[in-house]
Amino acid sequence: MTQETSKKLLSGAALRLITLLFGIVTSFFMMPFIINSLGSHDYGLWIIITSILSFYGVLDIGLSSATQRFISHALAREDEQELNKTMATAIFLFSLIALFAFIITLVIAFSAPLFIDDALSEELFKNTILIMGTALACAFPFSAYQGILTANLRFDLQSYIQLFKNLYRVTAIFIALSFSPTVTNLALVIVSADLLGYLFTLIYAKKNAGWLQLQKSDIDKAKTKELFNFGIFSFVGFVANKLKNNTDRFVIAGFLSLTHVAIYQIAAQLAEYFRQLLSSLLGVFFPTFTQLHSKGEHQKLIETFLFVSKLSAIISTLIGGAIIIFGQQFVILWVGPEFAAAHIPLVILMVGQTLASIQYPLFQVLFSIAKHKIYTGLSLLDGVLNLILSIIFVQYWEVAGVAFATALSFVVIRFFTVPLYTCKQLNLKVSKYLKASLYPTVLTCFIQIPLFIYLNDHPPTSFIEIIIYGFSVYPVFLLILLFLSTNTNERKQIMGFCSPIIRRLTKKRAV
Repeated sequence: MTQETSKKLLSGAALRLITLLFGIVTSFFMMPFIINSLGSHDYGLWIIITSILSFYGVLDIGLSSATQRFISHALAREDEQELNKTMATAIFLFSLIALFAFIITLVIAFSAPLFIDDALSEELFKNTILIMGTALACAFPFSAYQGILTANLRFDLQSYIQLFKNLYRVTAIFIALSFSPTVTNLALVIVSADLLGYLFTLIYAKKNAGWLQLQKSDIDKAKTKELFNFGIFSFVGFVANKLKNNTDRFVIAGFLSLTHVAIYQIAAQLAEYFRQLLSSLLGVFFPTFTQLHSKGEHQKLIETFLFVSKLSAIISTLIGGAIIIFGQQFVILWVGPEFAAAHIPLVILMVGQTLASIQYPLFQVLFSIAKHKIYTGLSLLDGVLNLILSIIFVQYWEVAGVAFATALSFVVIRFFTVPLYTCKQLNLKVSKYLKASLYPTVLTCFIQIPLFIYLNDHPPTSFIEIIIYGFSVYPVFLLILLFLSTNTNERKQIMGFCSPIIRRLTKKRAV
C-alpha cells in the first residue's frame, strides 16, 4: 500500500470508529427516552414498522456492492468511459428499484389491517409506512454515489456525513418528542436526517468524480448484466443475513413470550454493536483488495490479506473477549438486574460473532476478486440451518437455545469451509492463513484470562469502573499482541499508519 492509501485507510478507519461509537452512545441514551416518550404500545408499533422496513434492503439485490466493486476496478485502470458507463447504468437500475419500492410501500400501507388490530394504530401505521417507505425508495439512486466515495477511499467524508446525521437526528428527536411525542414525528425526524445525508453524499461524490459525465447513451445492457451477475450473490448474502439475524425474535415470540424477546434483544443488540464496530474498523480494506486485484498485484494482495487477517483476529478476539468479560455487569448497569438473564445468550452470541468477525477479511477478498458465489451460498445455508436449529433448541433451552443455534450454525457451515475455499482461490497455503489468524486468536484469548479471573471475584460496580479497566488494560493488551503476532515489515507498516497521528498530537502539545 502506498503512503497516501495508508493515510486514507487510517483516517477513514478512525473516523468510522468515532462515528460508530457516537451512534452507539447516543442510541444507548436515547432508547429509554424514546420508550418513555412514546409509551410501550406505540414503541412496540414503532419496532414493528422499522422491522418491516428493514427488509427493503432486499430490493438492492446486491447492486450497491457490485457498483462499488466495478467503480474501484475502473478507477484502478483510470478508465473514465467505464466509470461513466457503470454510474449511468447503476443509477438507471436504482431508479427502477426506487419505483418498485414506492409501489411496495403503498401496498404495505394499505394492508395495515393485516399487521395491526385497532383502528387508531392502523392509521398511524399507514401514515408512518408511507413517510418512511417513500424516503427509503428515494434513497436507492444515491447508493451509486455512495459507491464513488467508497471506491475513492473517502471514508472520512462518509463518516462526517454520518456524524452530522446522527447529531441532527438526536437533537431533533429530543426536541420533537419533548413537545409532541408521536410515532409520526419520530418518523419525520429520521426521514429529514436521511434526506440531508443523501444531499451531502451527492455533493461530495460529484466533487470526487471529475470524470463524471452522465449521459443516457452510457446506460449499457452488457454492464447491466455484469452488475446483476456480481450483485446477485450479495443479494443472497443479504437474505442469508436476514434469515440468521432477524428470524430469531419471531421464533422466540412464537414459542416463548415478548419478555423473552426483550431479554434476547438486549444480548443481540450488544452483539450487533460489536459486528458494526468490527465492520467499521476493517471494512476500509475492501477497495484496497479490489484495486490490488485489478492491477494484477497478486503477491501484494496476499501479503495485505494475511496482514489484515492478523489484525482482524486480534481486534475481534480482544473486543469480543471484553464484551464477554464485562457483559453481565454491563447489562445490569444498563437495563437493570431484572434483565441479567441476557448475559448467557450474550456470551453464546459473542462466541459465534467473534468467530464470524475473524473471518471478515475472507469475505472481503472473495468479493474483491469476484469469487464469492460459494460464500454466499454457504451463508444462505447457514441462515436456513439457524432457523431450523432455533425452532428445535428454543423448546429445550429457551432463549439460550436460540443463541446457541445462531453460533452453532455458523461454525458448522462456514467456519471450516470458507478458509479452505478462499485459500484455494488465492493459491495460498492453508497453513499460512491459519498461522496469520489462528495464532493471534489463541494468544488473544490467553492474554485476557487473568483479567477474567480477577473481575469474576471483583466485578465492576459502575460504568466508570468498566471504562477505566477498558482504557487502562486493553491498549496494553493490544500493543503486546501486535508485537508478538506481527513481523518486522508489518510493524513498520503499523508505525507508518500511526506516525501521522503521533506527529499531529506532538505538534498540538507543542503549540
